[in-house]
Amino acid sequence: MFLLAKLYPHFEHTETENYKGTFLNRKAKEQLVEAFYKDKRKVPLCIDHKDVGKYGFVKPENDVGRVCDLFIDKDSELIMKCELSKNHPSYKEVNNAMFTKRQKWGVSVFITHPLDQDGNVKSNHLIHVALTPNPAFGEYNTYITNWGLGEDDLNHAIVEKYGVANLFLRGPLKEKLEGMHIIYFDSFLLLYIHCRWYLFF
Repeated sequence: MFLLAKLYPHFEHTETENYKGTFLNRKAKEQLVEAFYKDKRKVPLCIDHKDVGKYGFVKPENDVGRVCDLFIDKDSELIMKCELSKNHPSYKEVNNAMFTKRQKWGVSVFITHPLDQDGNVKSNHLIHVALTPNPAFGEYNTYITNWGLGEDDLNHAIVEKYGVANLFLRGPLKEKLEGMHIIYFDSFLLLYIHCRWYLFF
């Protein structure tokens, strides 16, 4: 199952010149997306940060899926597409919770922030993402918004929900969505021409 959710909201105060906290600003999110594709990082998906023995560590048996793609929307919010493995026992747990019990599930994220010698954040590393009914940024609606059995279903949902022009995209996702956008535009143009032709005659 493929899922789409807001991973990290935008906080206006992070864009101020003197901000030195660990919340991610727009630039930090762009660097996170760039690094995800450039370094081909494998970010594990777990349930509720279950049995995380130490910061950033997810035991193999609790690795229930993977983060597939990251992008930033026009509001500077970080969006994630992930895959929950249907072969993992937790697949049934999440599926039953979301669709039978109608529970709202969202995502929480673990990011490390190494500091330089002056105490400033020098980089940010996305370590793992957790599916949970109690997401850390739940008040900012970091809940799952779309799901589908195939990855293409989610890619179509992204194009319909966000468009393409105003997104910060990198890697294979950029090529896929831009290709879909062209197909959508061509189909719309053909429909428009057909309607004009029909009305004319």
